[in-house]
Amino acid sequence: MSEERRRIAPYIVCNEDGSGYADIRIAAEDLIFYVDFIWQFGNDVKITGPVEAMTYMKQKIESMRLLYC
Repeated sequence: MSEERRRIAPYIVCNEDGSGYADIRIAAEDLIFYVDFIWQFGNDVKITGPVEAMTYMKQKIESMRLLYC
């Protein structure tokens, strides 16, 4: 297991149906690190906050769209 996955594993809550979520508080200066980490999961995850994380993810998605469209 990678260091990143070890850091987030204690915060993952699994539901009986196999779905789940991570309820984790991170320092503002670590926001980009964690959004970049989440990027690898593609559409299997959704960021619900904070707004800054959602904005950064949208910027990454738009950059990829422009690259391939």
